[in-house]
Amino acid sequence: MNPLMTRLVTAAAAVLALAVVYFAQEHVKATSLGNAAQFKGTTMTTKCPKGQVRCQDGCKNLSNDTNNCGQCGTTCPTGRPCIQGRCQ
Repeated sequence: MNPLMTRLVTAAAAVLALAVVYFAQEHVKATSLGNAAQFKGTTMTTKCPKGQVRCQDGCKNLSNDTNNCGQCGTTCPTGRPCIQGRCQ
């Protein structure tokens, strides 16, 4: 294999590896009905009210729940509120 082909194959492998890592870290995005969310090892078995998603311990509002801030299972540090899905 010539040097240019070797570099192209190496670059393609690196891009593929980065894409795999990136997508492996992504979580399922919330739907407009709030029935699916960014889960950490959970599955959706029950529909939740609009604006809430199913987490391991029930339906939660990921925009203001300090124990499920932005995604199921993400806990904000003590004294820091969850506002719009981010610990402040």
